[in-house]
Amino acid sequence: MNGLLEWGEKHGIVVPNALKFVYDPVKGFCCVAEEVVENVKFKIPSDMIITNELAAKYFNTKDNVKTWLKFLVAKMRFGSEAMMVGDEDLREKFSPYINALPGVIDSPIIWNPSELKLLESTNLGFSVREKLYGIFKEWKSVIEVDKEASASLLKQFELLDKFDELSDEEIYKEITSQVDGNASLPWYSFPAFLWSHLIFISRAFPEYVINPVDENNQVILLPIMDLLNHDYHSKVEWFGENRSFYFRKLEPTVKGHEVFNNYGGKGNEELLSGYGFVLENNVFDSVALKIKLPLPVVSEILEHEIALPTISEYTTFAFEVKKEEPLRNTSDVSQYQNGVLYFINKANNITLDRLIDLFSYLNKTENEDIRSLRLRLQGLQNLRIALKRKLEGITDANIRSGSKYPMKEYRIRCAELYRSGQKEILKHSINELKRFEKNWTSENKGNLLTIKRVLKHETQFVEVQLPSLFEDWENVVFQTMNHVLILWVVFRCVRGASGYDSYDWIRDRYQSFIEKSQNQTSTVIEAQGVYDAIFPNGSVSISLNDLELAIAFIENNSYTRLSTDEIILVK
Repeated sequence: MNGLLEWGEKHGIVVPNALKFVYDPVKGFCCVAEEVVENVKFKIPSDMIITNELAAKYFNTKDNVKTWLKFLVAKMRFGSEAMMVGDEDLREKFSPYINALPGVIDSPIIWNPSELKLLESTNLGFSVREKLYGIFKEWKSVIEVDKEASASLLKQFELLDKFDELSDEEIYKEITSQVDGNASLPWYSFPAFLWSHLIFISRAFPEYVINPVDENNQVILLPIMDLLNHDYHSKVEWFGENRSFYFRKLEPTVKGHEVFNNYGGKGNEELLSGYGFVLENNVFDSVALKIKLPLPVVSEILEHEIALPTISEYTTFAFEVKKEEPLRNTSDVSQYQNGVLYFINKANNITLDRLIDLFSYLNKTENEDIRSLRLRLQGLQNLRIALKRKLEGITDANIRSGSKYPMKEYRIRCAELYRSGQKEILKHSINELKRFEKNWTSENKGNLLTIKRVLKHETQFVEVQLPSLFEDWENVVFQTMNHVLILWVVFRCVRGASGYDSYDWIRDRYQSFIEKSQNQTSTVIEAQGVYDAIFPNGSVSISLNDLELAIAFIENNSYTRLSTDEIILVK
Protein backbone atom coordinates (compact mmCIF):
# COMPACT_ATOMS: atom_id res chain seq x y z
CA MET A 1 0.00 0.00 0.00
CA ASN A 2 2.79 2.42 0.87
CA GLY A 3 4.44 1.71 -2.47
CA LEU A 4 1.16 2.31 -4.29
CA LEU A 5 0.60 5.64 -2.53
CA GLU A 6 4.19 6.78 -3.21
CA TRP A 7 3.76 5.83 -6.88
CA GLY A 8 0.51 7.77 -7.04
CA GLU A 9 2.02 10.88 -5.47
CA LYS A 10 4.97 10.71 -7.89
CA HIS A 11 2.57 10.67 -10.86
CA GLY A 12 0.31 13.49 -9.72
CA ILE A 13 -2.45 11.60 -7.90
CA VAL A 14 -3.58 13.89 -5.09
CA VAL A 15 -4.66 12.39 -1.75
CA PRO A 16 -5.08 14.78 1.21
CA ASN A 17 -2.22 14.50 3.70
CA ALA A 18 -4.61 14.11 6.63
CA LEU A 19 -5.84 10.75 5.31
CA LYS A 20 -4.33 7.36 6.01
CA PHE A 21 -5.09 3.93 4.56
CA VAL A 22 -5.39 1.20 7.19
CA TYR A 23 -6.25 -2.48 6.86
CA ASP A 24 -9.40 -4.00 8.33
CA PRO A 25 -9.72 -7.84 8.32
CA VAL A 26 -13.36 -7.64 7.15
CA LYS A 27 -13.50 -4.53 4.96
CA GLY A 28 -9.96 -4.59 3.59
CA PHE A 29 -8.23 -1.23 3.22
CA CYS A 30 -10.06 1.80 4.61
CA CYS A 31 -9.29 5.48 4.20
CA VAL A 32 -9.35 7.14 7.65
CA ALA A 33 -8.99 10.78 8.65
CA GLU A 34 -6.16 11.42 11.14
CA GLU A 35 -7.64 14.84 11.94
CA VAL A 36 -10.80 16.78 11.15
CA VAL A 37 -10.88 17.40 7.40
CA GLU A 38 -13.27 20.02 6.04
CA ASN A 39 -12.79 19.43 2.34
CA VAL A 40 -11.57 16.00 1.29
CA LYS A 41 -10.57 16.17 -2.36
CA PHE A 42 -8.88 13.55 -4.55
CA LYS A 43 -7.48 14.13 -8.02
CA ILE A 44 -6.57 11.47 -10.57
CA PRO A 45 -4.77 13.13 -13.51
CA SER A 46 -5.82 12.11 -17.00
CA ASP A 47 -2.62 10.20 -17.81
CA MET A 48 -3.10 7.99 -14.69
CA ILE A 49 -6.57 6.81 -15.70
CA ILE A 50 -6.89 3.45 -17.45
CA THR A 51 -9.26 4.13 -20.33
CA ASN A 52 -10.71 2.53 -23.43
CA GLU A 53 -8.46 4.80 -25.47
CA LEU A 54 -5.40 2.96 -24.13
CA ALA A 55 -6.90 -0.39 -25.11
CA ALA A 56 -7.82 0.87 -28.57
CA LYS A 57 -4.27 2.12 -29.14
CA TYR A 58 -2.51 -0.93 -27.74
CA PHE A 59 -4.61 -3.52 -29.56
CA ASN A 60 -5.05 -1.26 -32.60
CA THR A 61 -8.81 -1.68 -32.78
CA LYS A 62 -11.99 0.36 -32.79
CA ASP A 63 -14.33 -2.59 -32.24
CA ASN A 64 -15.36 -4.14 -28.89
CA VAL A 65 -13.10 -1.64 -27.10
CA LYS A 66 -14.78 -2.21 -23.74
CA THR A 67 -13.92 -5.92 -23.99
CA TRP A 68 -10.38 -5.21 -25.15
CA LEU A 69 -9.93 -2.95 -22.11
CA LYS A 70 -10.48 -6.01 -19.90
CA PHE A 71 -7.86 -7.88 -21.93
CA LEU A 72 -5.51 -4.93 -21.48
CA VAL A 73 -5.75 -5.14 -17.68
CA ALA A 74 -5.49 -8.95 -17.80
CA LYS A 75 -2.30 -8.68 -19.84
CA MET A 76 -0.85 -6.09 -17.46
CA ARG A 77 -1.52 -8.53 -14.61
CA PHE A 78 -0.63 -11.89 -16.14
CA GLY A 79 1.59 -11.07 -19.12
CA SER A 80 5.36 -10.63 -19.06
CA GLU A 81 6.48 -8.62 -22.09
CA ALA A 82 6.51 -4.86 -22.42
CA MET A 83 3.22 -3.22 -23.50
CA MET A 84 4.21 -0.17 -25.48
CA VAL A 85 1.83 2.68 -26.38
CA GLY A 86 3.96 5.36 -27.96
CA ASP A 87 7.00 5.79 -25.74
CA GLU A 88 5.34 4.35 -22.62
CA ASP A 89 5.37 0.78 -21.35
CA LEU A 90 1.90 0.38 -19.81
CA ARG A 91 2.95 -2.61 -17.73
CA GLU A 92 5.83 -0.75 -16.15
CA LYS A 93 3.83 2.45 -15.70
CA PHE A 94 0.82 0.87 -13.96
CA SER A 95 2.48 -2.12 -12.27
CA PRO A 96 2.23 -0.70 -8.67
CA TYR A 97 -1.52 -0.33 -9.17
CA ILE A 98 -2.11 -3.60 -11.05
CA ASN A 99 -0.10 -5.61 -8.52
CA ALA A 100 -2.06 -4.06 -5.65
CA LEU A 101 -5.39 -5.20 -7.08
CA PRO A 102 -6.96 -8.11 -5.16
CA GLY A 103 -6.40 -11.59 -6.51
CA VAL A 104 -9.86 -12.64 -5.33
CA ILE A 105 -13.16 -10.78 -5.56
CA ASP A 106 -15.91 -12.31 -3.44
CA SER A 107 -18.53 -12.22 -6.20
CA PRO A 108 -20.65 -15.43 -6.19
CA ILE A 109 -19.58 -15.93 -9.81
CA ILE A 110 -16.42 -17.60 -8.48
CA TRP A 111 -17.80 -19.21 -5.30
CA ASN A 112 -17.28 -22.94 -4.94
CA PRO A 113 -20.28 -25.33 -5.23
CA SER A 114 -20.78 -25.55 -1.44
CA GLU A 115 -20.85 -21.75 -1.17
CA LEU A 116 -23.23 -21.48 -4.12
CA LYS A 117 -25.70 -23.72 -2.29
CA LEU A 118 -26.08 -20.86 0.18
CA LEU A 119 -27.83 -18.96 -2.61
CA GLU A 120 -30.13 -21.74 -3.81
CA SER A 121 -33.68 -20.65 -4.73
CA THR A 122 -32.77 -16.94 -4.74
CA ASN A 123 -32.59 -14.59 -7.73
CA LEU A 124 -28.84 -14.45 -7.39
CA GLY A 125 -28.56 -18.22 -7.12
CA PHE A 126 -30.54 -18.62 -10.34
CA SER A 127 -28.53 -16.01 -12.24
CA VAL A 128 -24.91 -16.95 -11.43
CA ARG A 129 -24.55 -19.43 -14.30
CA GLU A 130 -26.23 -17.03 -16.72
CA LYS A 131 -23.88 -14.22 -15.73
CA LEU A 132 -20.83 -16.47 -16.08
CA TYR A 133 -21.99 -17.68 -19.49
CA GLY A 134 -22.42 -14.09 -20.65
CA ILE A 135 -18.82 -13.30 -19.62
CA PHE A 136 -17.67 -16.49 -21.35
CA LYS A 137 -19.32 -15.45 -24.62
CA GLU A 138 -17.85 -11.95 -24.39
CA TRP A 139 -14.36 -13.42 -23.99
CA LYS A 140 -14.77 -15.85 -26.88
CA SER A 141 -16.20 -13.22 -29.22
CA VAL A 142 -12.85 -11.43 -29.20
CA ILE A 143 -10.22 -14.06 -28.45
CA GLU A 144 -11.33 -16.38 -31.25
CA VAL A 145 -10.03 -13.93 -33.87
CA ASP A 146 -6.53 -14.81 -32.71
CA LYS A 147 -5.99 -18.18 -34.38
CA GLU A 148 -2.81 -18.98 -32.48
CA ALA A 149 -4.45 -18.29 -29.14
CA SER A 150 -7.57 -20.20 -30.13
CA ALA A 151 -5.57 -23.37 -30.74
CA SER A 152 -4.10 -23.29 -27.25
CA LEU A 153 -7.48 -22.55 -25.71
CA LEU A 154 -9.42 -25.23 -27.54
CA LYS A 155 -10.47 -26.89 -24.28
CA GLN A 156 -11.95 -23.64 -22.97
CA PHE A 157 -13.87 -23.18 -26.22
CA GLU A 158 -15.22 -26.70 -25.85
CA LEU A 159 -16.39 -25.88 -22.34
CA LEU A 160 -18.31 -22.93 -23.72
CA ASP A 161 -19.99 -25.08 -26.35
CA LYS A 162 -21.28 -27.54 -23.74
CA PHE A 163 -21.75 -25.03 -20.93
CA ASP A 164 -25.38 -25.99 -20.26
CA GLU A 165 -24.34 -29.59 -19.66
CA LEU A 166 -21.69 -28.77 -17.06
CA SER A 167 -22.39 -29.22 -13.35
CA ASP A 168 -21.47 -26.57 -10.80
CA GLU A 169 -18.54 -28.75 -9.76
CA GLU A 170 -17.22 -29.03 -13.32
CA ILE A 171 -17.51 -25.27 -13.84
CA TYR A 172 -15.67 -24.63 -10.58
CA LYS A 173 -12.97 -27.22 -11.26
CA GLU A 174 -12.30 -26.24 -14.87
CA ILE A 175 -12.88 -22.48 -14.75
CA THR A 176 -13.71 -20.41 -11.69
CA SER A 177 -11.35 -22.05 -9.18
CA GLN A 178 -8.41 -20.84 -11.29
CA VAL A 179 -9.35 -17.23 -10.57
CA ASP A 180 -8.89 -17.72 -6.82
CA GLY A 181 -5.60 -15.89 -6.33
CA ASN A 182 -3.89 -17.57 -9.30
CA ALA A 183 -1.05 -15.36 -10.52
CA SER A 184 0.26 -17.62 -13.29
CA LEU A 185 -2.56 -17.61 -15.84
CA PRO A 186 -2.01 -16.98 -19.56
CA TRP A 187 -3.19 -13.39 -19.96
CA TYR A 188 -5.52 -14.33 -22.84
CA SER A 189 -7.15 -17.25 -21.00
CA PHE A 190 -10.74 -17.10 -19.84
CA PRO A 191 -9.87 -17.24 -16.08
CA ALA A 192 -7.58 -14.21 -16.59
CA PHE A 193 -10.35 -12.40 -18.46
CA LEU A 194 -12.86 -13.35 -15.75
CA TRP A 195 -10.57 -11.89 -13.08
CA SER A 196 -10.30 -8.66 -15.09
CA HIS A 197 -14.06 -8.57 -15.62
CA LEU A 198 -14.65 -8.85 -11.86
CA ILE A 199 -12.15 -6.06 -11.26
CA PHE A 200 -14.11 -3.81 -13.59
CA ILE A 201 -17.58 -4.52 -12.22
CA SER A 202 -16.31 -3.96 -8.66
CA ARG A 203 -14.04 -0.95 -9.23
CA ALA A 204 -14.83 0.83 -12.51
CA PHE A 205 -16.24 4.36 -12.83
CA PRO A 206 -18.28 5.75 -15.75
CA GLU A 207 -16.12 7.48 -18.32
CA TYR A 208 -18.60 10.27 -19.00
CA VAL A 209 -17.56 11.92 -15.70
CA ILE A 210 -14.34 12.98 -17.44
CA ASN A 211 -15.66 12.75 -21.00
CA PRO A 212 -19.20 14.20 -21.26
CA VAL A 213 -19.43 13.31 -24.97
CA ASP A 214 -19.11 9.58 -24.22
CA GLU A 215 -22.28 7.97 -25.57
CA ASN A 216 -21.25 4.32 -25.30
CA ASN A 217 -21.37 3.83 -21.51
CA GLN A 218 -17.64 3.23 -21.37
CA VAL A 219 -15.85 2.69 -18.06
CA ILE A 220 -12.47 3.62 -16.57
CA LEU A 221 -10.22 2.51 -13.73
CA LEU A 222 -9.02 5.10 -11.22
CA PRO A 223 -5.94 4.01 -9.26
CA ILE A 224 -6.14 4.68 -5.48
CA MET A 225 -9.51 6.42 -5.90
CA ASP A 226 -11.10 2.95 -6.16
CA LEU A 227 -9.89 2.06 -2.66
CA LEU A 228 -12.64 4.08 -0.98
CA ASN A 229 -15.42 1.96 0.47
CA HIS A 230 -19.14 2.55 -0.05
CA ASP A 231 -21.66 4.31 2.17
CA TYR A 232 -24.94 5.46 0.66
CA HIS A 233 -25.17 8.21 3.30
CA SER A 234 -21.91 9.78 2.12
CA LYS A 235 -22.40 13.10 0.34
CA VAL A 236 -19.88 13.24 -2.46
CA GLU A 237 -19.30 14.83 -5.84
CA TRP A 238 -17.57 13.38 -8.89
CA PHE A 239 -16.55 15.70 -11.70
CA GLY A 240 -14.09 16.00 -14.54
CA GLU A 241 -11.76 18.80 -15.54
CA ASN A 242 -9.34 18.62 -18.47
CA ARG A 243 -10.12 14.86 -18.57
CA SER A 244 -8.81 14.46 -15.00
CA PHE A 245 -11.11 12.94 -12.38
CA TYR A 246 -11.97 14.75 -9.15
CA PHE A 247 -13.67 13.43 -6.02
CA ARG A 248 -14.92 15.84 -3.39
CA LYS A 249 -16.61 15.03 -0.08
CA LEU A 250 -19.36 17.55 0.57
CA GLU A 251 -19.24 17.34 4.36
CA PRO A 252 -16.50 17.41 7.01
CA THR A 253 -14.83 14.17 8.08
CA VAL A 254 -14.30 13.66 11.81
CA LYS A 255 -10.95 12.48 13.12
CA GLY A 256 -10.78 8.68 13.22
CA HIS A 257 -13.74 8.30 10.84
CA GLU A 258 -13.57 6.61 7.47
CA VAL A 259 -13.81 8.61 4.25
CA PHE A 260 -16.45 6.89 2.13
CA ASN A 261 -17.31 7.04 -1.51
CA ASN A 262 -20.94 6.60 -2.56
CA TYR A 263 -21.64 4.04 -5.31
CA GLY A 264 -25.30 5.09 -5.51
CA GLY A 265 -28.46 3.40 -4.26
CA LYS A 266 -27.74 -0.30 -4.65
CA GLY A 267 -29.43 -3.29 -3.05
CA ASN A 268 -27.58 -6.24 -1.59
CA GLU A 269 -28.15 -8.40 -4.66
CA GLU A 270 -26.32 -5.91 -6.85
CA LEU A 271 -23.63 -5.29 -4.23
CA LEU A 272 -22.95 -8.99 -3.65
CA SER A 273 -23.03 -9.90 -7.33
CA GLY A 274 -20.79 -7.06 -8.49
CA TYR A 275 -18.74 -5.99 -5.48
CA GLY A 276 -18.67 -9.07 -3.27
CA PHE A 277 -20.16 -7.52 -0.13
CA VAL A 278 -23.55 -6.75 1.45
CA LEU A 279 -24.79 -4.12 3.88
CA GLU A 280 -26.85 -4.70 7.00
CA ASN A 281 -30.10 -2.71 7.11
CA ASN A 282 -29.60 -1.60 3.51
CA VAL A 283 -32.45 0.83 2.74
CA PHE A 284 -31.91 0.22 -0.98
CA ASP A 285 -32.21 -3.54 -0.65
CA SER A 286 -34.73 -4.91 -3.11
CA VAL A 287 -36.19 -8.06 -4.62
CA ALA A 288 -36.12 -8.34 -8.39
CA LEU A 289 -39.23 -9.69 -10.09
CA LYS A 290 -38.90 -10.52 -13.78
CA ILE A 291 -42.24 -11.08 -15.50
CA LYS A 292 -42.01 -12.67 -18.94
CA LEU A 293 -44.77 -11.57 -21.30
CA PRO A 294 -45.32 -12.12 -25.04
CA LEU A 295 -44.29 -8.98 -26.91
CA PRO A 296 -47.78 -8.51 -28.46
CA VAL A 297 -49.17 -8.41 -24.90
CA VAL A 298 -46.51 -5.83 -23.96
CA SER A 299 -47.62 -3.70 -26.91
CA GLU A 300 -51.24 -3.91 -25.75
CA ILE A 301 -50.26 -2.92 -22.21
CA LEU A 302 -48.38 0.15 -23.42
CA GLU A 303 -51.32 1.11 -25.65
CA HIS A 304 -53.52 1.13 -22.54
CA GLU A 305 -51.12 3.67 -20.98
CA ILE A 306 -49.79 1.28 -18.36
CA ALA A 307 -46.16 2.30 -18.07
CA LEU A 308 -43.54 -0.43 -17.81
CA PRO A 309 -40.12 0.12 -16.19
CA THR A 310 -36.84 0.03 -18.07
CA ILE A 311 -33.48 -0.91 -16.62
CA SER A 312 -32.25 2.70 -16.97
CA GLU A 313 -34.79 3.78 -14.35
CA TYR A 314 -33.08 1.56 -11.78
CA THR A 315 -29.51 2.60 -12.62
CA THR A 316 -28.19 5.40 -10.44
CA PHE A 317 -24.81 6.80 -9.53
CA ALA A 318 -23.87 8.91 -6.57
CA PHE A 319 -23.28 12.06 -8.61
CA GLU A 320 -26.61 11.96 -10.45
CA VAL A 321 -29.51 14.10 -9.32
CA LYS A 322 -32.67 12.34 -10.46
CA LYS A 323 -36.13 13.82 -10.34
CA GLU A 324 -39.06 11.66 -9.38
CA GLU A 325 -40.95 11.30 -12.63
CA PRO A 326 -43.68 8.89 -13.69
CA LEU A 327 -42.65 6.02 -15.92
CA ARG A 328 -42.98 6.87 -19.57
CA ASN A 329 -44.40 4.58 -22.19
CA THR A 330 -42.25 3.61 -25.11
CA SER A 331 -43.05 1.99 -28.41
CA ASP A 332 -39.82 -0.01 -28.33
CA VAL A 333 -41.05 -3.35 -26.98
CA SER A 334 -37.82 -5.19 -27.88
CA GLN A 335 -36.29 -4.06 -24.57
CA TYR A 336 -38.81 -6.33 -22.84
CA GLN A 337 -37.88 -9.41 -24.85
CA ASN A 338 -36.35 -11.05 -21.78
CA GLY A 339 -39.08 -9.90 -19.44
CA VAL A 340 -40.32 -6.83 -17.57
CA LEU A 341 -38.13 -6.20 -14.53
CA TYR A 342 -39.53 -4.76 -11.30
CA PHE A 343 -37.67 -4.07 -8.04
CA ILE A 344 -39.67 -4.00 -4.81
CA ASN A 345 -38.33 -2.75 -1.50
CA LYS A 346 -39.52 -1.64 1.93
CA ALA A 347 -38.85 2.06 1.43
CA ASN A 348 -41.94 2.81 -0.66
CA ASN A 349 -44.88 1.16 -2.40
CA ILE A 350 -44.49 2.70 -5.85
CA THR A 351 -43.43 -0.57 -7.44
CA LEU A 352 -46.27 -2.46 -5.73
CA ASP A 353 -48.72 0.03 -7.22
CA ARG A 354 -47.24 -0.50 -10.67
CA LEU A 355 -47.32 -4.26 -10.26
CA ILE A 356 -51.00 -4.10 -9.29
CA ASP A 357 -51.59 -2.12 -12.51
CA LEU A 358 -49.90 -4.88 -14.52
CA PHE A 359 -51.57 -7.81 -12.76
CA SER A 360 -54.93 -6.05 -13.02
CA TYR A 361 -54.52 -5.67 -16.77
CA LEU A 362 -53.56 -9.33 -17.15
CA ASN A 363 -56.94 -10.25 -15.57
CA LYS A 364 -58.92 -7.80 -17.68
CA THR A 365 -62.05 -9.05 -19.41
CA GLU A 366 -63.23 -7.63 -22.71
CA ASN A 367 -64.63 -4.09 -22.43
CA GLU A 368 -63.66 -3.87 -18.74
CA ASP A 369 -62.24 -0.61 -17.39
CA ILE A 370 -58.66 -1.25 -16.26
CA ARG A 371 -59.28 0.91 -13.16
CA SER A 372 -62.40 -0.99 -12.08
CA LEU A 373 -62.63 -2.10 -8.46
CA ARG A 374 -63.06 -5.76 -9.38
CA LEU A 375 -60.01 -5.73 -11.59
CA ARG A 376 -57.85 -3.96 -9.01
CA LEU A 377 -58.87 -6.39 -6.27
CA GLN A 378 -58.23 -9.44 -8.45
CA GLY A 379 -54.90 -8.07 -9.65
CA LEU A 380 -53.90 -7.49 -6.03
CA GLN A 381 -54.83 -11.08 -5.12
CA ASN A 382 -52.84 -12.57 -7.99
CA LEU A 383 -49.82 -10.43 -7.19
CA ARG A 384 -50.04 -11.53 -3.58
CA ILE A 385 -50.10 -15.18 -4.68
CA ALA A 386 -47.00 -14.61 -6.84
CA LEU A 387 -45.09 -12.96 -3.97
CA LYS A 388 -46.15 -15.69 -1.56
CA ARG A 389 -44.85 -18.39 -3.90
CA LYS A 390 -41.58 -16.54 -4.33
CA LEU A 391 -41.21 -16.24 -0.54
CA GLU A 392 -41.94 -19.94 -0.06
CA GLY A 393 -39.30 -20.72 -2.68
CA ILE A 394 -36.53 -19.01 -0.70
CA THR A 395 -35.99 -21.88 1.69
CA ASP A 396 -33.45 -21.71 4.48
CA ALA A 397 -30.19 -23.22 3.31
CA ASN A 398 -28.55 -25.87 5.46
CA ILE A 399 -25.08 -24.38 5.20
CA ARG A 400 -23.18 -27.15 6.97
CA SER A 401 -24.94 -30.20 5.60
CA GLY A 402 -22.84 -32.22 3.15
CA SER A 403 -20.32 -29.46 2.52
CA LYS A 404 -17.75 -30.86 0.10
CA TYR A 405 -15.69 -27.69 -0.21
CA PRO A 406 -14.41 -25.40 2.54
CA MET A 407 -16.58 -22.31 2.88
CA LYS A 408 -15.37 -18.86 3.81
CA GLU A 409 -17.13 -17.49 6.86
CA TYR A 410 -17.32 -14.10 5.17
CA ARG A 411 -19.24 -15.55 2.22
CA ILE A 412 -21.55 -17.47 4.56
CA ARG A 413 -22.36 -14.23 6.36
CA CYS A 414 -22.98 -12.39 3.09
CA ALA A 415 -25.34 -15.13 1.89
CA GLU A 416 -27.25 -15.10 5.17
CA LEU A 417 -27.74 -11.33 5.08
CA TYR A 418 -28.76 -11.42 1.43
CA ARG A 419 -31.33 -14.22 1.94
CA SER A 420 -32.82 -12.71 5.08
CA GLY A 421 -33.13 -9.35 3.33
CA GLN A 422 -34.97 -10.92 0.40
CA LYS A 423 -37.42 -12.67 2.72
CA GLU A 424 -38.05 -9.54 4.81
CA ILE A 425 -38.89 -7.51 1.70
CA LEU A 426 -41.30 -10.16 0.41
CA LYS A 427 -43.02 -10.46 3.80
CA HIS A 428 -43.30 -6.69 4.02
CA SER A 429 -44.77 -6.48 0.52
CA ILE A 430 -47.34 -9.20 1.22
CA ASN A 431 -48.41 -7.40 4.39
CA GLU A 432 -48.71 -4.15 2.46
CA LEU A 433 -50.99 -5.85 -0.06
CA LYS A 434 -53.13 -7.14 2.81
CA ARG A 435 -53.36 -3.58 4.09
CA PHE A 436 -54.32 -2.30 0.62
CA GLU A 437 -57.09 -4.88 0.37
CA LYS A 438 -58.42 -4.11 3.84
CA ASN A 439 -58.59 -0.40 3.03
CA TRP A 440 -60.19 -0.91 -0.37
CA THR A 441 -62.83 -3.34 0.88
CA SER A 442 -63.62 -1.09 3.84
CA GLU A 443 -64.05 1.93 1.58
CA ASN A 444 -66.23 -0.06 -0.87
CA LYS A 445 -68.18 -2.26 1.54
CA GLY A 446 -71.47 -1.41 -0.16
CA ASN A 447 -70.15 -2.54 -3.55
CA LEU A 448 -69.04 -6.00 -2.43
CA LEU A 449 -71.38 -8.95 -2.05
CA THR A 450 -70.30 -12.03 -0.09
CA ILE A 451 -72.13 -15.32 0.43
CA LYS A 452 -72.44 -14.38 4.10
CA ARG A 453 -74.53 -11.33 3.18
CA VAL A 454 -76.57 -13.36 0.70
CA LEU A 455 -77.46 -15.91 3.38
CA LYS A 456 -78.41 -13.11 5.75
CA HIS A 457 -80.80 -11.25 3.43
CA GLU A 458 -82.01 -13.73 0.81
CA THR A 459 -84.43 -15.69 3.02
CA GLN A 460 -86.48 -17.03 0.08
CA PHE A 461 -83.36 -18.57 -1.44
CA VAL A 462 -82.10 -19.96 1.87
CA GLU A 463 -85.36 -21.38 3.15
CA VAL A 464 -87.10 -22.49 -0.05
CA GLN A 465 -85.15 -22.40 -3.31
CA LEU A 466 -81.88 -23.98 -2.15
CA PRO A 467 -83.46 -26.87 -0.16
CA SER A 468 -85.76 -27.63 -3.13
CA LEU A 469 -82.77 -28.75 -5.19
CA PHE A 470 -82.00 -31.75 -2.97
CA GLU A 471 -84.10 -34.73 -1.89
CA ASP A 472 -82.08 -35.27 1.28
CA TRP A 473 -81.46 -31.62 2.21
CA GLU A 474 -80.60 -32.26 5.86
CA ASN A 475 -77.61 -34.37 4.88
CA VAL A 476 -76.24 -32.07 2.15
CA VAL A 477 -72.68 -30.82 2.75
CA PHE A 478 -71.14 -28.32 0.31
CA GLN A 479 -67.43 -28.63 -0.42
CA THR A 480 -67.23 -24.82 -0.45
CA MET A 481 -69.65 -21.97 0.14
CA ASN A 482 -68.68 -20.70 -3.31
CA HIS A 483 -70.94 -23.44 -4.68
CA VAL A 484 -73.87 -21.92 -2.76
CA LEU A 485 -73.08 -18.54 -4.30
CA ILE A 486 -73.13 -20.09 -7.77
CA LEU A 487 -76.56 -21.60 -7.11
CA TRP A 488 -77.83 -18.24 -5.87
CA VAL A 489 -76.69 -16.60 -9.12
CA VAL A 490 -78.50 -19.34 -11.04
CA PHE A 491 -81.78 -18.45 -9.30
CA ARG A 492 -81.32 -14.67 -9.26
CA CYS A 493 -79.77 -14.17 -12.69
CA VAL A 494 -80.18 -17.16 -14.98
CA ARG A 495 -83.77 -17.74 -13.87
CA GLY A 496 -84.59 -14.17 -12.83
CA ALA A 497 -86.08 -15.01 -9.43
CA SER A 498 -87.00 -12.12 -7.16
CA GLY A 499 -85.41 -11.46 -3.79
CA TYR A 500 -83.87 -8.79 -1.58
CA ASP A 501 -84.35 -5.49 -3.44
CA SER A 502 -80.87 -4.15 -2.69
CA TYR A 503 -79.36 -6.99 -4.72
CA ASP A 504 -81.41 -6.40 -7.88
CA TRP A 505 -78.29 -4.87 -9.48
CA ILE A 506 -76.98 -8.39 -9.93
CA ARG A 507 -79.62 -9.16 -12.56
CA ASP A 508 -78.91 -5.95 -14.47
CA ARG A 509 -75.21 -6.82 -14.57
CA TYR A 510 -76.04 -10.33 -15.70
CA GLN A 511 -78.20 -9.12 -18.59
CA SER A 512 -75.46 -6.75 -19.70
CA PHE A 513 -72.91 -9.56 -19.48
CA ILE A 514 -75.06 -11.92 -21.56
CA GLU A 515 -75.59 -9.29 -24.25
CA LYS A 516 -71.87 -8.54 -24.52
CA SER A 517 -70.76 -12.15 -24.41
CA GLN A 518 -73.52 -13.33 -26.75
CA ASN A 519 -73.93 -16.40 -24.58
CA GLN A 520 -70.43 -17.55 -25.52
CA THR A 521 -68.65 -18.91 -22.47
CA SER A 522 -65.46 -20.87 -21.96
CA THR A 523 -66.19 -22.57 -18.65
CA VAL A 524 -67.58 -25.95 -19.75
CA ILE A 525 -64.84 -28.00 -18.07
CA GLU A 526 -64.99 -26.00 -14.84
CA ALA A 527 -68.80 -26.09 -14.83
CA GLN A 528 -68.81 -29.86 -15.22
CA GLY A 529 -66.52 -30.26 -12.22
CA VAL A 530 -68.69 -27.96 -10.07
CA TYR A 531 -71.86 -29.69 -11.26
CA ASP A 532 -70.53 -33.14 -10.32
CA ALA A 533 -69.41 -31.84 -6.91
CA ILE A 534 -72.82 -30.32 -6.08
CA PHE A 535 -74.98 -32.97 -7.73
CA PRO A 536 -73.06 -36.28 -7.73
CA ASN A 537 -76.26 -38.05 -8.75
CA GLY A 538 -77.36 -35.39 -11.23
CA SER A 539 -80.24 -32.92 -10.90
CA VAL A 540 -83.61 -32.51 -12.57
CA SER A 541 -83.84 -28.88 -11.40
CA ILE A 542 -80.49 -27.38 -12.44
CA SER A 543 -78.86 -28.02 -15.80
CA LEU A 544 -75.18 -27.95 -16.67
CA ASN A 545 -75.85 -24.95 -18.90
CA ASP A 546 -77.39 -23.08 -15.94
CA LEU A 547 -74.17 -23.56 -13.97
CA GLU A 548 -72.01 -22.70 -16.95
CA LEU A 549 -73.73 -19.33 -17.41
CA ALA A 550 -73.58 -18.55 -13.68
CA ILE A 551 -69.87 -19.42 -13.43
CA ALA A 552 -68.98 -17.37 -16.53
CA PHE A 553 -70.83 -14.37 -15.10
CA ILE A 554 -69.18 -14.74 -11.70
CA GLU A 555 -65.70 -14.96 -13.23
CA ASN A 556 -66.29 -11.62 -14.96
CA ASN A 557 -67.86 -9.86 -11.98
CA SER A 558 -65.97 -11.03 -8.91
CA TYR A 559 -62.60 -11.52 -7.33
CA THR A 560 -61.37 -14.37 -5.15
CA ARG A 561 -60.01 -13.45 -1.74
CA LEU A 562 -56.73 -15.27 -1.18
CA SER A 563 -56.99 -15.61 2.58
CA THR A 564 -60.33 -17.47 2.49
CA ASP A 565 -60.59 -18.64 -1.13
CA GLU A 566 -63.94 -16.83 -1.09
CA ILE A 567 -65.59 -15.50 -4.23
CA ILE A 568 -66.84 -11.94 -3.76
CA LEU A 569 -69.14 -10.27 -6.28
CA VAL A 570 -68.28 -6.67 -7.12
CA LYS A 571 -70.99 -4.17 -8.03
